[in-house]
Amino acid sequence: MRRKQRKGGGKQLQGTIDSIGGRGDGILTPPPGVEGPIFVPLTVPGDEVRVQTTSKSASGTQSEILELLSEGADRVDPPCPHFGACGGCQLQHWSLSAQHDWKLTRVEEAISRAGYDPALVLPLESVEAGTRRRAEFIALQPAGKPVQIGFRRRSSHWVEVIESCMVLAPALVDALPLLRDGLDGLITDREGLRVHITQADNGLDIALTGGMVEGFETQDRLAQLATAAGWARLTHNDLPISARTEPVIELGGTKVALPQRAFLQPSTDGQTILQSLVLAAVPDEAKRVMDLYSGHGTFALPLAQRGHSVEAYEGNEDAIAALSAAAKQSGLNVDASVRDLAAWPLSGASLKKVQAVVIDPPRAGAKSQTEALAADGPATIVAVSCNPSTFARDARILRDGGYSLEWVAPLDQFLFTGHVELVARFYR
Repeated sequence: MRRKQRKGGGKQLQGTIDSIGGRGDGILTPPPGVEGPIFVPLTVPGDEVRVQTTSKSASGTQSEILELLSEGADRVDPPCPHFGACGGCQLQHWSLSAQHDWKLTRVEEAISRAGYDPALVLPLESVEAGTRRRAEFIALQPAGKPVQIGFRRRSSHWVEVIESCMVLAPALVDALPLLRDGLDGLITDREGLRVHITQADNGLDIALTGGMVEGFETQDRLAQLATAAGWARLTHNDLPISARTEPVIELGGTKVALPQRAFLQPSTDGQTILQSLVLAAVPDEAKRVMDLYSGHGTFALPLAQRGHSVEAYEGNEDAIAALSAAAKQSGLNVDASVRDLAAWPLSGASLKKVQAVVIDPPRAGAKSQTEALAADGPATIVAVSCNPSTFARDARILRDGGYSLEWVAPLDQFLFTGHVELVARFYR
């Protein structure tokens, strides 16, 4: 495999890929006299490559392949025709079994850094391909050309037009050609129109964000498109264009109305696995349970359905409104409040009155809230994380606060990427 050398590029190096970094790039064993790490996209362990460095940052040196001299044992032909150009997947050229082994190892290493026994990590579970139910695309229309809808190319503002995708649920991909036709001549945003698509239980929820031609004709054309396609809702810059029905998903047997561009677990199967793990980790006898970073109730509603009294906290007002409305309609005992837990963590008496805490923070983790839990938390803490690195930091805080770790269950919900999720049960 040869790639055209960039003019005015950096150093040319040759060596073997030793491992894969957290973002899915291969790490080149640095030649003598060269500082590492050197990250090489689209490589696997064992690849011998000639590369050219392109940029340097605090995390290391970026490079690109000039020539693949020999292949690593686990290299495979990527199954998607867009792979390599599309920035959505990083690892389709690596065997799935090798990816799963690597993700399991990442979690085990995180547990070790936190000071716990990596033998507590359970086997990794994985969702199937073609099940991801939400994605954000970019829509552009270069002068004199058709509308282009796809994902950003790796480290680029260019868009890779998506004709097929083995990761996404088919309904999301099926909507793209309809949107290309419907948006023809309407996009005015030079940076591109963002197209956020979610597959709700009762149809697609599509939110357009960015500049478009204004006026009745635009609204009418898109409304007719949404009606003919049977989409649940279509909005532009948070204003409704078409609302055949309110998009909903079911959580714990309760229907929840989705806010626009709502965050939800990327697949229904993954959501079910995480819910099962959380329910298994929370003791049946825990009368009061606190759900931190609750979203619109992924865990709060199933816990309440099982009979727990739940206090839910989340910084997003729309998510809390959706959770509160769903709980009230179903008669569930959920007290949901808007709170920025990073700036204003719960502590002291607030934590001491519950018997279990579920915490599902963003990728940055929850350092301040975890410090409060380490000081005043209940007997059981169930941590859900999408970032092993920040989880290791927060888990170490809990360990220093006297918590033991019972088990950790990893989950691959983002196939062919460097992401891995986990659920962990702590106790004291």
